[in-house]
Amino acid sequence: MAPSAASAQDAGSARIEDIVVTARKQAENVQDVPIAVTPIGSQKLQDASIKDIAEIQRLAPNLFISSVTNGGRAEIAIRGQRDIEGTLTSDAPVGVYVDGVNIPRVIGLRSSFVDIERIDVLRGPQGTLFGKNTTGGAFQIETKKPYDDWGGYLDFSYGNYDSKILTGALNAALVPEKLAVRGVVQLRRQDGYGRNLLGQELNDDHTDSYRLHVLATPTDRISLLVSGDYVRMRNTGSALKVVYVQPQATAGSIQNRAVLGQIMAEEGINPAAPDAISRAQALLEATQNGSFYDMPSDKRIYDNVNVWGVSGTLNIDFDWAALKSITAYRGFERDSLSDYDATPYTLIEPNLATEARNFSQELQLSSQDGIGFDWVAGLYYNRETGHEGNRLLQAPTFFAGNPIITDGDVLNKNKSAFAQVIYALSDTVRLTGGIRYTNEFRALTTRNRTSAGVCTVPLVAPGAPCERSFRQTFENWSYLASVDWRPSDNVLLYANTSRGYKAGGFNLRGTSNPATFAPFSPEKATNYEVGYKLDMLDRALRVNGAFFYTDYANIQKSTNVNTANGITSFLINAAAAEIYGGEIEVTAVPVAGLTLSASGGWTHARYTRFPDAILGDRSGEPFSIPEFTFGLNASYVVPVSMGDLRFNADYAWIDDVNFRPTARNQASVTQKAYGLLGARAALEIKDHGIEVALFGKNLTNKHYYAMVADYDSSFGFNVAFLGEPRTYGIAIRKRFGAEK
Repeated sequence: MAPSAASAQDAGSARIEDIVVTARKQAENVQDVPIAVTPIGSQKLQDASIKDIAEIQRLAPNLFISSVTNGGRAEIAIRGQRDIEGTLTSDAPVGVYVDGVNIPRVIGLRSSFVDIERIDVLRGPQGTLFGKNTTGGAFQIETKKPYDDWGGYLDFSYGNYDSKILTGALNAALVPEKLAVRGVVQLRRQDGYGRNLLGQELNDDHTDSYRLHVLATPTDRISLLVSGDYVRMRNTGSALKVVYVQPQATAGSIQNRAVLGQIMAEEGINPAAPDAISRAQALLEATQNGSFYDMPSDKRIYDNVNVWGVSGTLNIDFDWAALKSITAYRGFERDSLSDYDATPYTLIEPNLATEARNFSQELQLSSQDGIGFDWVAGLYYNRETGHEGNRLLQAPTFFAGNPIITDGDVLNKNKSAFAQVIYALSDTVRLTGGIRYTNEFRALTTRNRTSAGVCTVPLVAPGAPCERSFRQTFENWSYLASVDWRPSDNVLLYANTSRGYKAGGFNLRGTSNPATFAPFSPEKATNYEVGYKLDMLDRALRVNGAFFYTDYANIQKSTNVNTANGITSFLINAAAAEIYGGEIEVTAVPVAGLTLSASGGWTHARYTRFPDAILGDRSGEPFSIPEFTFGLNASYVVPVSMGDLRFNADYAWIDDVNFRPTARNQASVTQKAYGLLGARAALEIKDHGIEVALFGKNLTNKHYYAMVADYDSSFGFNVAFLGEPRTYGIAIRKRFGAEK
């Protein structure tokens, strides 16, 4: 990354410096790239005290990330397109790439966010250049790589909830100009900010992260980067809160009666007593009381995750073109027990055991010099295998088949070919065209059943093994067409259209109802966009923005169905929707040392047609995203005798979010608009390579929901996952050697 505005201010400049990104598989000034992209460098990440991917939404417009501690997973939404399922048989609309490697399952990614060089947030379909075709956008994360010297740093932070984070990085040149290594270790320990009835801490953090890069450069035309990473999480899991209980007068489903019956059984209430139902109802309603972050549950929950990966990136520079090969093999295992009813009763308790392995290979051949005719072409292959199992316990006293067992083996394969060209019609006008062909194979072998051994897989003959396989192949052509015009050195105007694609698949959580095993079709997003990038006032003011319209077809949406053994969720296809809106990012350097930034996003999304065979017409439902977001950031660097004094403050505002549009009680599943305030003050003692900082996040201690689950149409209540409270602390970093 080129020097940031802040570093330029350190030298006494009041100009915004260039930022180099690789959003189009080549190094370009962000102001020359005719797509909507937000680059976030390491200094900005540090100033904003960013510790995991979920916090990036504070720094980019039209980005919404709802996250919980369970599995370190984050649901990312860009321009209204959101990851809603998270199973091995479904893909996310936003691709995540770390050092060019696609991370198909973002389990554990929140807590492995360490030693980052830069993040590029790309908005809109990424259907041509990126390894995994996506409809919503992409996160491109670049970690810090080895350099030809020795150095490193040691960073320790301590905060409330007894939070301790120790990070160490060491860089060494083993053979000058030929072989260098960089190793990073981070150990995180934090007490939970909630407790259950057993006194067990919830929302704690016990995560160890390790990464090693080895960079070989035998000649000035050949480089090989070999990387390995490992993350180990041993946490309790998330605190939930009952946010709504349906009045008994309007209840009546078999599931709701089972919930009250389960409470009677566990409390020893005679169901024949005249007041039995009202007493059970009162006990359920009482679970809404108490501290915001405490959960009235008596279940000892846990969430154990292991994530690892190895990769190799080979670059060969020929006279006429450059070849890049990215080979990766990744895997994860997760074992968790959760209490999703947030009560002291055995109502909804999933015990999840999931594992997956993923091999990917990408080849890129390119010729790019930024003038005349640039091109890149490539091939991509991905093979993922995995097993997803779940023992879901739901009111077992009344649902005899409990626990319901999900038992599925998954195979996903992706083969793609892509090409993109950039042609300069003149010194000021360029045309860009790209295309990708994708062939995907999906297979599911399911053995779903009840604990009593009753097979819930349809069309299995009596006495035959409870097993059935589903297979399907999908094909797609995606494209990009763009024109950009630079009427002056400091103005770029562009227009583009692009199409992204997300594969179809099969539902893992099928039950005896055949509809729950129905496959879902691929979805497509066709985007039309115009944008501008302006540098003004001798580059003391930068304004970037875009307007977009997306035609969204065959949208994959989650729905619930009631069964004789409880409820289950599965994916269906909404017919069509349209999404339109805009975003703006403004950066100003009014005087040397002071940087002011503001960003705003507007996303208006509506279904044009959404028939649901189970729930009826759903075309009036809102999307589960905020319509408006905006953020403010101020950074001020003051030179003092011993070094620099840095101040940073940021504020992020998020509009109303209806997490569950199918819920009966909409108020309980809607998070009202809220803002989060953060600040950091740091003193850098340059002669000693030391920085001491005080930081705080969510300084107003805003209570908010990170996610919501709706059971009111079946079990008669809704629950919410809770957002993080106010955190604050002190951080000390010691740099040594050539580390910047």
